[in-house]
Amino acid sequence: MSQDDSRAQAQAAINQARKAAKRGALIEAERWSKTAARLADAARTLGAIAPPPDPEEDVEELRLELRRRLLLYVEADLANQHYDKLREAGVLGLPPQEPFSEHDLEDIAMGRRRELTGKMWLGRVHPMTYQKTEPEKD
Repeated sequence: MSQDDSRAQAQAAINQARKAAKRGALIEAERWSKTAARLADAARTLGAIAPPPDPEEDVEELRLELRRRLLLYVEADLANQHYDKLREAGVLGLPPQEPFSEHDLEDIAMGRRRELTGKMWLGRVHPMTYQKTEPEKD
């Protein structure tokens, strides 16, 4: 039942209640007026509920958003793995914690984080040899 159907049925019930009242059938008029009130409430409730999403709507956009989130998540996880390898190799001067916490990873997966910033520490250590490097001077 749609919102429009409920409104139309409520209006029909109101009309029936008026007709019954004109005939003097008060019990019938009361029954129709209660029915009209319930249908009007249903119409208001249906109006407050968002319509279900169209399955054809923006499927490609949703796919792109999911890919973006997955790529960010993988990049953050790789940064954490890289940090763990550096720590295991005994590299000094590392920050005391991984670049991305579990909370950060959850934010990335849920779409609450749009880019990798903040605790990133790139350029201090060569990714293959785990040796300390100096930043390039311009």
